[in-house]
Amino acid sequence: MVAGGWSMTAQEVLELIQRAKDERAEKLDLSNKNLTEIPPEIPQLTSLQELNLSFNQISEIPEALAHLTSLQRLFLNNNRISEIPEALAHLTSLQRLFLNNNQISEIPEALAHLTSLQHLYLSNNQIREIPEALAQLTSLGDLDLSNNQIREIPEALARLTSLWVLF
Repeated sequence: MVAGGWSMTAQEVLELIQRAKDERAEKLDLSNKNLTEIPPEIPQLTSLQELNLSFNQISEIPEALAHLTSLQRLFLNNNRISEIPEALAHLTSLQRLFLNNNQISEIPEALAHLTSLQHLYLSNNQIREIPEALAQLTSLGDLDLSNNQIREIPEALARLTSLWVLF
């Protein structure tokens, strides 16, 4: 099986997913695989704690991803994603969410339900405002919103007492 970059066929991607399912894998790396969508088989991998789908051509996050309730780290950076589905709020074990370098224009208030979230990366998108509800993310230590179109930061974010890095 070809492990590297661009040479992986759709069949090989499916085999990787099937193997992850059979082994009840905790990690799956499908970064740099030229994927245009998140394979529909992925939400069946309920033992996953880390899913890396960065550096692809993915434009949409399927709501079914919310079935991955053990997920702690989700890498979706460097894709073509324009919207964060509210269903992601069901990923209550999530600690790190990488959505930087996409085409996201707004942050859904539902993300405030991700109470385990410690690192949220949303730099290099088209975000215009920060919902006040993000102040409920009391575990957040790292929030990167750099290179967006944000004009003001809600005062409520001052309640994020764990925050030590804000870009």
